[in-house]
Amino acid sequence: MGIIGVDLDNTMFTCKRSFSYMLMNKFQFLRSDDKLKYKEIDTNEAKKVHPIIKKFHKILNPASYKAYPEAIVTINALYDQGYHIYIITSRPAISPIVSATVAWLKENGVKFDKLIMGCNNKGEYAKQNKVSLIIDDFDKTCKSLDKRGIDSILFKGTLKSKKKFTINKKTPHITIMHSWNTIKEHIGECISKIGEVVEETGRILVDQQNQSQEI
Repeated sequence: MGIIGVDLDNTMFTCKRSFSYMLMNKFQFLRSDDKLKYKEIDTNEAKKVHPIIKKFHKILNPASYKAYPEAIVTINALYDQGYHIYIITSRPAISPIVSATVAWLKENGVKFDKLIMGCNNKGEYAKQNKVSLIIDDFDKTCKSLDKRGIDSILFKGTLKSKKKFTINKKTPHITIMHSWNTIKEHIGECISKIGEVVEETGRILVDQQNQSQEI
């Protein structure tokens, strides 16, 4: 099965477009031309959230800060089907933020294989780690993926959005979607196309090997 990458803020759950949110997105591209940087988090070793951090976290995450409808259901269903789920975020991989992030994922029952934090270039990470598809709300992330020939879903949703998805011909690997219900309906098609490409590539390689052996 393929690898699906999922962003956190304003993709898996709502998040105020605060100054801290803007900083996290800017952080991803401040040094995107440098060597790829990220940290894979061992969720079992993540420290418990300190009470003071919890209070501060509530300021950044109000009561409306919650999962989009069908987001966790869809992610968990894909995980149960055998897809590898990588949560990839530009959130700084510092102890308090790591702890708060891991706590939220556990409390909301999100199933995943890897948690990647502090990622400064999701496009390059996806290329190096053979990620098939990434769901993200940030335009630059999806354009970075498109340049590398990697499919992405640019999530532009709200809690009550009923808009359909759109595709820009200039960026053929980007599909814009406005709800997780839409993603749920169409992600199977996206993954099946990826599988067809992989299968076709495999056949070409086998044919080439057979031809070389005949020669």
